[in-house]
Amino acid sequence: MIDVDYNTAYNLSTRQTCPVTGPNETRVNQYLSHIKQDYISLVSYV
Repeated sequence: MIDVDYNTAYNLSTRQTCPVTGPNETRVNQYLSHIKQDYISLVSYV
């Protein structure tokens, strides 16, 4: 989350990045999955 008035970014969720396990899996896919899993929590801040 970003506070544009104070030019500050806040961490809302953390998760350790797992090793890529297959040819069709990328880190970007892992990050998108993380956002999808935490979507409801992120939307409630808006």
